[in-house]
Amino acid sequence: MKKLSYLTLILIACLYACESKNSQKALLQNLTQYVDPYIGTGDHGHVFVGADVPFGFVQLGPTNISEGWDWSSGYHISDSTIFGFTHTHLNGTGIGDLCDISFMPVIGNVELAKGVASDPNSGMYSLFNRNTETVKAGYYAVHLNRYHIDVELTATKRVGFHKYVFPASDQAKVIIDLKSKLNWDAPVDTYLVLEDESTVSGYRHSKGWANNQMLFFTASFSKPIKQFILSEGEDVQAGTELKGRGVIGQALFDTKDKEEVYVKVALSPVSIENAKLNMQAELPNWDFEQTIQNADEAWNEELNKIIIETNDD
Repeated sequence: MKKLSYLTLILIACLYACESKNSQKALLQNLTQYVDPYIGTGDHGHVFVGADVPFGFVQLGPTNISEGWDWSSGYHISDSTIFGFTHTHLNGTGIGDLCDISFMPVIGNVELAKGVASDPNSGMYSLFNRNTETVKAGYYAVHLNRYHIDVELTATKRVGFHKYVFPASDQAKVIIDLKSKLNWDAPVDTYLVLEDESTVSGYRHSKGWANNQMLFFTASFSKPIKQFILSEGEDVQAGTELKGRGVIGQALFDTKDKEEVYVKVALSPVSIENAKLNMQAELPNWDFEQTIQNADEAWNEELNKIIIETNDD
């Protein structure tokens, strides 16, 4: 009888805790609607824009082709170029680094380089219009003019979640670029492997602000990869894996008009296996909209810790 009473008390306590947590969520004010992620992206602010969550390892966002002190974060409001969506960014620092593990959706054959701003057809970069860019807490979206591809991004703490809307093409690609660098950063050892028709893993070891920066990743594609091309420099390599100083991979697909392709990219500073564990723990499903909502709720929870009230409008 006593055991039954104890179990009853434990059950009541658990139900109360769940109800209390749900009540707290319901009481949270929607403060993310007031967040302006563009603050600090101009002048010498060195702030990046993109998708992340509070205290997250992943900061997933666009990276401009320009370099220099004002591009310490990889993004500046004056710039309308994107050469890739990278998974790490510095924020508000006085030196440029990171911008590791770049993913760039493209159409057709492109030069595997950033490109130069004076030539819109050079490299892999694309111009974009600011009015197609949407930036919110935990969410980023933009239209790539050159390729007519819509990109949306969100994230968990250790996983970046990409959504690409392609035009009809038999040459749709996602370029995985471990070579490109920002400012003082430089790769010293990189590796890519096609594990199966929908999984690519690898690592990028680099030096820059700090030496021996080690970053491992695994990427899961929602659509089977038709062909995977590996290269370093001018040499295109056969096979499913390649190790070198600046490895680049190209995942090829056939796409219908407005076809959505999703990619989940999990990071780890320890190993590829740990990156896989991070994906399994944080984002085992493909629910993009729910992940956006979860990111928004995570930011709201932090912002609601301080509420400021005033009589002034």
